[in-house]
Amino acid sequence: MANLSFSQSFILSGSIKDYKNKEPLIGANIFLIGTSLGAATSNDGSYKISNINPGTYILKATYIGYESKEIKIDVAFGEKLKHDFELHYKTI
Repeated sequence: MANLSFSQSFILSGSIKDYKNKEPLIGANIFLIGTSLGAATSNDGSYKISNINPGTYILKATYIGYESKEIKIDVAFGEKLKHDFELHYKTI
């Protein structure tokens, strides 16, 4: 008898850019609050977070010198998840 196993985790991808000039923010951090899941952006500002289980999460994007941004996301079966962020430069 064969044992079939189906993955129940998902991948979230997207990009993080500067709000004003739309340039990629290289090395920006993105993570799901309350989990150990996260990533840093690559040279083109893109990110990918793997192994996300279905549920509701707060997704947070941060970059030094910029205002952080949080959004609520719902991960459901059969969805392809993509979310882009544009962060505002923080004036001191």
